[in-house]
This record gives sequence, C-alpha cells and structure tokens, in this order.
Amino acid sequence: MWQDILTAAVFYMPFVMTIGFALIVFLIGLVSLLSGTFLFLVFAGYGIYSILRDSGVLKKAGDSMNGAWTFVSDTVVQNLRQSFVLKQEENIPKGQALYICSPHGLVGYSWFFHLCYGLSAWPTTSRRPLLAVHSVFFRIPFAREILAANRCIEASEEEIRKALKEGESVAIVIGGVEEMTLSGEDTVKLILKKRKGYIRIANQFNLPIVPLYAAGENELFAMERSWMWRRISSLMYQWTGLQFPLPSWKSIRHFASIPKQPLEEPIQTFVLKPIETQNKRDIEIQSECIARVQEFLRTHDIKAEIIA
Repeated sequence: MWQDILTAAVFYMPFVMTIGFALIVFLIGLVSLLSGTFLFLVFAGYGIYSILRDSGVLKKAGDSMNGAWTFVSDTVVQNLRQSFVLKQEENIPKGQALYICSPHGLVGYSWFFHLCYGLSAWPTTSRRPLLAVHSVFFRIPFAREILAANRCIEASEEEIRKALKEGESVAIVIGGVEEMTLSGEDTVKLILKKRKGYIRIANQFNLPIVPLYAAGENELFAMERSWMWRRISSLMYQWTGLQFPLPSWKSIRHFASIPKQPLEEPIQTFVLKPIETQNKRDIEIQSECIARVQEFLRTHDIKAEIIA
C-alpha cells in the first residue's frame, strides 16, 4: 500500500507541483492586491527563498527529490522503460559529444527520461549528456534547483561551453520553442536549417554531433489545438517568446496510464550515426546533419518535414 502511494506521489510530482505553484501564486497575488501589501509579500517571499537557497536547503531538497526516484516501485520503472525505448545505442560515441534532439514535442518527455532520470541503458564508455533547457526556467525560484539536481543546464552558449570545457557531453533540443508551436498530433515540423550555433561550438571543440530522434513523441503527447488556445498561445509567444504547453486530453490519458501499464505504442528514441566535425567547414557539417536526419526519416517512413 505504502509503495503504491509513494509511486503515485513521485510520478505525478511535476504535475502536482505545477498546479500547486500556479494556485499559490494566484492566491498570493489576489490577497496582495486586495490588501495593498503586494510589494511587501514580493520582497518577503524572495527573502525567504534567498535564505533557503544560500543555506543549501533547496539543494538538499532537490537532491532528495531526485533520489526519490530510486524508491519508485519496480512496476512503474519497468513501464517507463518499456514506454520510452532507446534504439541504436551502439551509435553513441565513446567520450565527449554534442547531441541534437528532435522533435521538441509538448514537453520533451523522452529527453527527460533518457538524459535526466537515467531510466534507459547508456554505454559505460560515454557519459550521459547534460540536457540544455530554456534559460527562463533557471530564473524561477525553486525550479533551477530541481533542474540542476536532474542534470540540466541553461541553454545558453556560455553554459554549454562551460560544461564542454569541464568534460561533459551536452544535449540540445535543437528546434526549441518555435518548433513546439508548429508541430501537432498529425504534423511534425522540424527546424534544423537555420540553427547554426551548435555547429560552431562542436567545430571549435572538435566534437562529433550525434542526432537523436524521438519517434512518436508528438503523436502521443500532443498539445491542445482548439482555436481559442491557439490564439492565446500565439499572443503569449509574441509577448514573451515562450510557449505555454497545454496538453490535450489524449496526452493526459496516455501519461496517466503509464503507472498501470506501458504505452501501447512506445516512443522510440533513435541514436543516429555521429557526424565528425574535425577539419570541416560549418556549412559542410550542417549539410551532413540535415542529410543524416532526412535519410533516417525516409528509411523509417516517418512523416516529418524539415521546414527551416
């Protein structure tokens, strides 16, 4: 009984925390506006957060939460491993590499499960890469501690270079927020051609580029596409540069079913053959990356289109 309760608590923790955080922010804002103590609460809240952060309490809490995954029941772990499958892992190079991930998807569950939570097998000859995520999440109190505890770094050139200099491999979700806004349940649109920063970094560090592709991520975990939400989401993206993903009911049902049974159609993350960068121009490397992904899509009959 206690194991089932703990399993449910750990598995649904991200959703519960998101809803709880949004509710707390809303209630604090409402009370603050009504009572005229908005500034006081903002400074008081940030003061408490700073004390907890500087004293190391938040880091310990993040480490404890990360460790809680080890107590999740064998059934759920097995279901996750059968739902998110790593394929062609023999293509993972020995030593350091720069990984580019496609598609972005609703949240990118595949990247978190494979790279952050470490639920898939990874060759001992190569370190599991750090996952680069949108920098805005590192500006949110508590969120950055949780991300850091789960092997995430800011998706900025400075942080990526720093990690590479320290001998780490890094994975970048190459299409970013823009790709998430374009793709849907029936259409997968990839952004590769106009992304060039990763090529420059890989070339400077003489690292191989390893494309990863999560087949089924968009189809099983689609965003809500009602006309009203599309309009709201479009305005948010224009104003903030961020996409606020709202899962469809189908996505929620798929994810909620995993504690009971694996997905009927597992999401398969393929490791494509590495592209060597040594003694090559940036344009040559980019052409090889695009050709490698196009060949993979054609070979596996995946309906995805590289649009930019």
